[in-house]
Amino acid sequence: MKNGEREQTESADRPATEFPRYCCSVAFGAAPMRSHDESPTMYLIAFPLLLIPFALYNMIIFLLNMPVTDTVFVIPLAAGRRLPVTTGDLLLAIAMLLLYVEVLKAARFGGKSAMDHVLAFVLFAGMAAELVLVPQAASPTLLLLGGLAFIDVLTGLSLAVRPKRREIWVEDAERA
Repeated sequence: MKNGEREQTESADRPATEFPRYCCSVAFGAAPMRSHDESPTMYLIAFPLLLIPFALYNMIIFLLNMPVTDTVFVIPLAAGRRLPVTTGDLLLAIAMLLLYVEVLKAARFGGKSAMDHVLAFVLFAGMAAELVLVPQAASPTLLLLGGLAFIDVLTGLSLAVRPKRREIWVEDAERA
């Protein structure tokens, strides 16, 4: 198929009023613009990822009735020393990785939406309430999970107030 034939079939598939649009960032070059329903990662935006370690913490504490201080494995160190890794340590490591993904998510998609801020704050409030009101759940692990949730709230708000980068919209030159 020749180039001219491919362009005709592609233009025949879309309505005559629709022009291909390209987002040209001043700093990053040209890239085709995608609609919200085409993006494969858009489903992650309105879900607070720190809910995963918080849910795991509650399952360990209430369903398994297991303390978070149980040693899961031991890391051998120099001079015969050993570093025990507990269940709480693993939960915090998972939470830190997910916080990193949250920050990337907020920075990549141009900031969080209002719903993301509300959900992150509700999660932080839920962690703080459980820490204060539920004696069985009160532990340093939950305190640190709450601290990570607070950092998530602050990071989302900090990225929301930063100035947006300028974008220049250019329509297809052949149609103009």
